[in-house]
Amino acid sequence: MASSITYEYRAWLRDVQSIAILMRACMDPEEVEERVDTYFMGSGDGRLLAKLRGNDRFEIKALVGREEAGEIWRRAVSETFPLRRPTVEKISCLFGTTGDAAKLIRTHLELREAFQACATPIPVRKKRFHLRTERCRAELTHVTMDGMHFQTAAIECEDAKMLRSMISSLALTRWPNLNYGAWLRSRMRDDRA
Repeated sequence: MASSITYEYRAWLRDVQSIAILMRACMDPEEVEERVDTYFMGSGDGRLLAKLRGNDRFEIKALVGREEAGEIWRRAVSETFPLRRPTVEKISCLFGTTGDAAKLIRTHLELREAFQACATPIPVRKKRFHLRTERCRAELTHVTMDGMHFQTAAIECEDAKMLRSMISSLALTRWPNLNYGAWLRSRMRDDRA
């Protein structure tokens, strides 16, 4: 899959009902999806976000910039198993994973094993309500982690101007923009305190 750039904004809310009403008024519903994603949290600066979507697909997103409307992300990897050799080499280079970079990673179990020495796996259960406009995607997500429940609303567009318009019309700027990696890092710090 070719690298793609997206502009994203994610707010963590106590209650998504008011945002849900606004989103449903201006966007088309798509689907409801439930799965457990595993984020591999390394010691880096947070610009790379590696996750196992369910047990089927591995993804790496790179934070390439920030602007007032949100964050700019590039999808560096999005692949199902077995992971191709260039992907395994990229993982090894970016994260310092263990194992032979020339060897294929055939399953999610082998991927977890490769990340064992360099990252903490954090499972996050999600129930996502997807919505869409012609140029943006959105989600309302109920998140469960370590038995605790959270809610998040997110907008993703391929155009910064459209993202600004959407987050303004939904009044999302009342809450800070906090991507999953930053949110998980803050939860990890809270757990250590």
